[in-house]
Amino acid sequence: MKANSLLVSPSVLPESYRESYEKLELRQGVAALQEIHRSDGYKWGWPADVVASVSKNVYVGMSMLSAWKVIPNSQVAGVIDAVRNRLLNILLELREHHPEVLTAEGNLQPIPKDAIRMLVINNIYGVQNVVEPGGIVNQQIYQRVRTGDLDSLTAVLKELSLSNELLADLSSAISEDEDVRGKGIGPKISSWLGRIAESASTSIVTIATQAILRFYGLSGD
Repeated sequence: MKANSLLVSPSVLPESYRESYEKLELRQGVAALQEIHRSDGYKWGWPADVVASVSKNVYVGMSMLSAWKVIPNSQVAGVIDAVRNRLLNILLELREHHPEVLTAEGNLQPIPKDAIRMLVINNIYGVQNVVEPGGIVNQQIYQRVRTGDLDSLTAVLKELSLSNELLADLSSAISEDEDVRGKGIGPKISSWLGRIAESASTSIVTIATQAILRFYGLSGD
């Protein structure tokens, strides 16, 4: 018996595989997505080894020779529209806060990098994230710090790509500021924050400050 285009339930797959086959990430660029949209939609074929491992478990008395996931044109169009809308939001906000960009292309250069960075974060990655050279950092990571726990503080600051030298200096600063513990950030730690401000972004300095406040039990959240 032979049949084509039958539906296959993800339940035939091992549990560890199911989620990846129920969802599909479209990582292509906009141009590639537009080409897919102009065609008959997108088909993602199952790897041959996966098909072989479950081929006799789908329908009684039948073997599955191939399988694929279909992404309809409407969903591809939705992804393209989402990209366009987010780009439009960035451009509108850029025009609102920096109207000089309308006068000449050369005026893009004086716009502060942090301003452009925040526009991208807010519209692409979400306001809870910070884009840094080492990757995307969640702004809420400081909440992992436990009061008085230097290890948890160090672990969070490592995720901000701070050097081992800076982390060691912070440990020393905390010891030297012991007499002001619980009253606020002492002079040694203030000096340490000033050092990282010389090379790190404002967002990174803010997260580091919040992490230290939480270490001292002074955070308001």
